[in-house]
Amino acid sequence: TPREPVAVAAAADGGESELLDLVGPDGVVVASVAPDAAPGDLPLLTVDMTQDGAQDTVLAVLSVLDQLPPELREQVRDAGATSPDAIELRLHSGSSVGWGSAAESDLKARVLLTLLQVPATRYDVSAPEAPTTS
Repeated sequence: TPREPVAVAAAADGGESELLDLVGPDGVVVASVAPDAAPGDLPLLTVDMTQDGAQDTVLAVLSVLDQLPPELREQVRDAGATSPDAIELRLHSGSSVGWGSAAESDLKARVLLTLLQVPATRYDVSAPEAPTTS
């Protein structure tokens, strides 16, 4: 089956080129494209690749993006983390989402879809049984 990208990232060549990588949920680069050819509906992956454990962090973020329902995925502008347990999403609306780890992503997505009915600048679903907004 063909790999489907779930995020866009700066090219893995360390910024030497002006290409963007389309990344699948398993961290494999599906294709490299010019910025104007990148799909506009894919979130930007924002993980500092110089930190320890960056690969595990990337895989956790990609796992979350892959599990999001389409109506939620289309609202995500960028996704990143400082560790696999500290995933953050930024929505096109400008609001941020504290996701926490990739655990319980299905429940977190359902909770977030409900919370999005309340205007807020910050949604936290890291503990989906006790979500917060601010």
